[in-house]
Amino acid sequence: MSDSTKRVSVDVPAEWADEAVDSGWSPSSLGLSTKHAPGLLVAEDVSSWPDLTADISGVFIGTGGVRQAEGAKASALTDKVAGIKHGGCSYGGSRAYSSSAWRGSRRT
Repeated sequence: MSDSTKRVSVDVPAEWADEAVDSGWSPSSLGLSTKHAPGLLVAEDVSSWPDLTADISGVFIGTGGVRQAEGAKASALTDKVAGIKHGGCSYGGSRAYSSSAWRGSRRT
């Protein structure tokens, strides 16, 4: 699955592949200055994804809309995401991710 810009892609279980929102996301919703950035939501039921009480499997991947050289802005996104708490969810940890094109953290 890929977003509309082809900058974000992910392999997902077949059960999730029928429902996706590939039009990006708004980092400004977290209080950041970037208005729109590449992003992808894939879930069993994307309309129920925002309901934190719903038993929905899926994944959201969004870029910060900044270049690597803009480390302060990238750090601001990381800090905002780290501060998100979902009642009823247990934090499984995070680990570094790095490829030839991307680097960042995965939170589970």
